[in-house]
Amino acid sequence: MAPSLSAGAAALTLMMPASVAGSLALMMTSPHPFEWMLPVCGFYWTWALKNRTMGPILIDGGVVSFLPGLVVGALAKFSSSDDDPSPLLCGAAAASCTLVALNFWIPVRRFMKTKTPYPHNAYPREKPNWWAAVFHAYCHLSLLFWSVGAANSVAASSDSPRAGCFAFAGVASLAIVVPAIIRSMNAPILKAIKEAKAKAAK
Repeated sequence: MAPSLSAGAAALTLMMPASVAGSLALMMTSPHPFEWMLPVCGFYWTWALKNRTMGPILIDGGVVSFLPGLVVGALAKFSSSDDDPSPLLCGAAAASCTLVALNFWIPVRRFMKTKTPYPHNAYPREKPNWWAAVFHAYCHLSLLFWSVGAANSVAASSDSPRAGCFAFAGVASLAIVVPAIIRSMNAPILKAIKEAKAKAAK
């Protein structure tokens, strides 16, 4: 018998693509080029925090990867209105968006490499295939959304070349620092999970 989801789990599943649609709406209606990043990154950061504290993803790295965008969004929200944001802020916004896009590229790349029929369901005994299809769509849409956000961030500057340089430097720095922070945060959790499995196997 195929697995099914509870009403609550089904609602949370559908919230994934709905959140991308809501994020796009906020991006398109934002009074400041980056003000949308505060509610969007705040929402996903809170979701990641929920996953780490309540499950099911106890090692969700979103609590770190969404923080730069949260900071950029706060700076845009509480600074004076500026139709021509500085190249540094544009670069920081682009780097923050690129960091999140790279996070979604990881599962998308995994989907592309798998040899199982679409949609690849990593939890066939726990979740139905429609969940896998929604998750696939969410990852692909999120990758596209954050990639567009990065491109728009650079384009928002009147000095796009400088903004692009700042973005490149930011991505290079975040690509080193963020994974290191996530690994250090997840190490004790993974160790505890491994020990629990070892005890259960005895």
